[in-house]
Amino acid sequence: MTRWIAGAVCTVGLLAGATMVSASVPNPDGTISACVNDATGVVRIVDPAKSGALGRCIAGGHLRETPVVWGASGPEGPAGPSGSPGRDGLAGPAGPAGPAGPAASSDVTLGPTDAASLTGQQLVIIESACPAGSIAVGRNFSTGSGLEDDPRIMLDRQSFDSPGWLMQVRSDDPFAFYFVRLEAICLS
Repeated sequence: MTRWIAGAVCTVGLLAGATMVSASVPNPDGTISACVNDATGVVRIVDPAKSGALGRCIAGGHLRETPVVWGASGPEGPAGPSGSPGRDGLAGPAGPAGPAGPAASSDVTLGPTDAASLTGQQLVIIESACPAGSIAVGRNFSTGSGLEDDPRIMLDRQSFDSPGWLMQVRSDDPFAFYFVRLEAICLS
């Protein structure tokens, strides 16, 4: 008879363990549900997927329990104040020296002079090309008039078609006559 009782106790223990193992704790949302006995403070883990006292807290009587959930996420709180700036970091090691650059050039030359007569209400285009292998970095321009308002410079830039300088000059005075002259300042 003692063997029979011992076997029954072992069987009941195994069944109880199998029941606990099959419980879905934590809950699918990652939380853990429990009940706290109001009189004794004893905590009991429950599985909301189960029915009866295994899945919910006892609501009345001297065994009354209060539900508790761990791991639940509440609403996001407001952003906190900005922190103070951090300290400056340590200086990094010096990098390796770079390769030597091309030799500097200081050969400044003037491109050939381009000149044109500007009469009446007319627009002229003048261009001074730089020698091959050099670029235009500026220009010399004169009109011989001494006036600032007329003729008007409409375009004043490096030429896109060839290394040199390009200008468009216009006169609004119907009776004017100008001799305009351009030289590109070239750097090779």
